[in-house]
Amino acid sequence: MDLHSVKARFVGSYLIIILILAAQLPVVYVLIAGMSRKYTQVAEAASLKKRAVEISYILNRHIMNGEEELEKPFQEMKGDYSRLIESLQSGTKDIPPITDPDILKKLNAVKSKW
Repeated sequence: MDLHSVKARFVGSYLIIILILAAQLPVVYVLIAGMSRKYTQVAEAASLKKRAVEISYILNRHIMNGEEELEKPFQEMKGDYSRLIESLQSGTKDIPPITDPDILKKLNAVKSKW
Protein backbone atom coordinates (compact mmCIF):
# COMPACT_ATOMS: atom_id res chain seq x y z
CA MET A 1 0.00 0.00 0.00
CA ASP A 2 1.43 3.34 -1.04
CA LEU A 3 1.86 5.76 1.88
CA HIS A 4 0.36 8.65 -0.09
CA SER A 5 -2.70 6.80 -1.37
CA VAL A 6 -6.21 7.77 -0.32
CA LYS A 7 -6.79 4.35 1.26
CA ALA A 8 -3.70 4.70 3.47
CA ARG A 9 -4.77 8.15 4.59
CA PHE A 10 -8.26 6.89 5.54
CA VAL A 11 -6.82 3.98 7.50
CA GLY A 12 -4.39 6.33 9.27
CA SER A 13 -7.17 8.78 10.08
CA TYR A 14 -9.36 6.03 11.52
CA LEU A 15 -6.49 4.69 13.63
CA ILE A 16 -5.80 8.14 15.04
CA ILE A 17 -9.48 8.67 15.88
CA ILE A 18 -9.65 5.27 17.60
CA LEU A 19 -6.52 6.04 19.63
CA ILE A 20 -7.93 9.41 20.73
CA LEU A 21 -11.23 7.83 21.79
CA ALA A 22 -9.46 4.99 23.60
CA ALA A 23 -7.27 7.48 25.49
CA GLN A 24 -10.40 9.15 26.87
CA LEU A 25 -11.86 5.98 28.40
CA PRO A 26 -9.85 6.05 31.66
CA VAL A 27 -10.69 9.71 32.21
CA VAL A 28 -14.39 9.10 31.66
CA TYR A 29 -14.28 6.10 34.01
CA VAL A 30 -12.69 8.16 36.80
CA LEU A 31 -15.20 10.97 36.35
CA ILE A 32 -18.19 8.66 36.41
CA ALA A 33 -16.89 6.78 39.46
CA GLY A 34 -16.45 10.06 41.32
CA MET A 35 -19.88 11.28 40.34
CA SER A 36 -21.53 8.05 41.46
CA ARG A 37 -19.86 8.33 44.89
CA LYS A 38 -21.10 11.89 45.26
CA TYR A 39 -24.57 10.89 44.05
CA THR A 40 -25.00 8.39 46.88
CA GLN A 41 -24.09 11.08 49.40
CA VAL A 42 -26.53 13.54 47.86
CA ALA A 43 -29.31 10.95 47.70
CA GLU A 44 -28.88 9.99 51.35
CA ALA A 45 -28.71 13.63 52.43
CA ALA A 46 -31.91 14.32 50.50
CA SER A 47 -33.60 11.44 52.25
CA LEU A 48 -32.87 13.14 55.59
CA LYS A 49 -35.42 15.84 54.82
CA LYS A 50 -38.03 13.32 53.73
CA ARG A 51 -37.47 11.24 56.84
CA ALA A 52 -37.70 14.31 59.09
CA VAL A 53 -41.08 15.17 57.58
CA GLU A 54 -42.31 11.61 58.08
CA ILE A 55 -41.10 11.55 61.68
CA SER A 56 -42.75 14.89 62.49
CA TYR A 57 -46.00 13.64 60.92
CA ILE A 58 -45.97 10.52 63.09
CA LEU A 59 -45.09 12.53 66.18
CA ASN A 60 -47.91 15.01 65.51
CA ARG A 61 -50.42 12.18 65.09
CA HIS A 62 -49.12 10.57 68.26
CA ILE A 63 -49.46 13.78 70.29
CA MET A 64 -52.63 15.27 68.79
CA ASN A 65 -54.69 12.08 68.51
CA GLY A 66 -53.16 10.17 71.39
CA GLU A 67 -52.37 7.19 69.18
CA GLU A 68 -50.09 5.21 71.47
CA GLU A 69 -49.33 2.56 68.84
CA LEU A 70 -47.26 5.17 66.97
CA GLU A 71 -44.64 5.33 69.74
CA LYS A 72 -42.74 2.29 68.50
CA PRO A 73 -42.57 3.39 64.81
CA PHE A 74 -41.53 6.86 65.99
CA GLN A 75 -38.64 5.49 68.05
CA GLU A 76 -37.53 3.23 65.19
CA MET A 77 -37.58 6.06 62.66
CA LYS A 78 -35.77 8.33 65.09
CA GLY A 79 -33.02 5.72 65.52
CA ASP A 80 -32.73 5.26 61.75
CA TYR A 81 -32.44 9.02 61.30
CA SER A 82 -29.60 9.22 63.84
CA ARG A 83 -27.80 6.27 62.24
CA LEU A 84 -28.10 7.88 58.80
CA ILE A 85 -26.52 11.10 60.06
CA GLU A 86 -23.67 9.14 61.64
CA SER A 87 -23.15 7.07 58.48
CA LEU A 88 -22.91 10.27 56.43
CA GLN A 89 -20.28 11.58 58.82
CA SER A 90 -18.19 8.44 59.21
CA GLY A 91 -19.02 6.59 56.00
CA THR A 92 -20.07 3.03 55.28
CA LYS A 93 -19.21 0.50 52.60
CA ASP A 94 -21.88 2.04 50.31
CA ILE A 95 -21.56 5.70 51.28
CA PRO A 96 -18.18 7.45 51.44
CA PRO A 97 -17.75 9.83 54.38
CA ILE A 98 -18.44 13.51 53.87
CA THR A 99 -15.22 15.47 54.20
CA ASP A 100 -16.35 19.04 53.47
CA PRO A 101 -16.02 20.99 56.78
CA ASP A 102 -19.02 23.24 56.07
CA ILE A 103 -21.32 20.31 55.42
CA LEU A 104 -19.98 18.45 58.47
CA LYS A 105 -20.74 21.52 60.57
CA LYS A 106 -24.32 21.55 59.25
CA LEU A 107 -24.70 17.82 59.92
CA ASN A 108 -23.47 18.34 63.47
CA ALA A 109 -26.03 21.13 63.91
CA VAL A 110 -28.81 18.83 62.69
CA LYS A 111 -27.55 16.05 64.95
CA SER A 112 -27.41 18.33 68.01
CA LYS A 113 -30.95 19.60 67.37
CA TRP A 114 -32.20 16.10 66.81
